Amino acid sequence: MTVELGRYGIWRGARDLNPELAAQVEELGFGAIWIGGSPGGDLQLAESLLA
Repeated sequence: MTVELGRYGIWRGARDLNPELAAQVEELGFGAIWIGGSPGGDLQLAESLLA
């Protein structure tokens, strides 16, 4: 399986991300969100954004 992330994405600190923002970013055509701020080892935030 190949995932096409596109040429552009956005970077946001973990505390500034939520599923609603992720949906808006996707609607705008961005292919990636980079989570900044050295988030901990659990993937709960990433999982909620992908859902």
